[in-house]
Amino acid sequence: MPGADPSGYVGFTDQIDHHYLQTFGTALLISTISAGRMVGQLTAVGSGTYSPYGYAPPSQWALTGEAACAGASGQFGQVGQQSLLQGMNRPPTLKIRAVYEFNVMVTRDLVLAGPYKG
Repeated sequence: MPGADPSGYVGFTDQIDHHYLQTFGTALLISTISAGRMVGQLTAVGSGTYSPYGYAPPSQWALTGEAACAGASGQFGQVGQQSLLQGMNRPPTLKIRAVYEFNVMVTRDLVLAGPYKG
């Protein structure tokens, strides 16, 4: 059965929790993970050295390690972002305090069992 506020309007209006702290906290955490992914992938770009004899390209072992590091940071970052994005679309929550007065609108017959049998 629907409820009405003391003025007779259908529905309740009391306190609304928009979850701003969780939403913006999640956005901050996602941006931190994204920055970590970028830092992890930057290591794979040009790790050669310069010497008095010119540019010395990195060894195959160094390239393999850098590629593994970049791939792992990208994958972990993607998994973290996907799990956090699920909590971003949280609808507002209506909180009704214990002392909130309301009326119940009776829309069908009430059947009272027990001593009221006729």
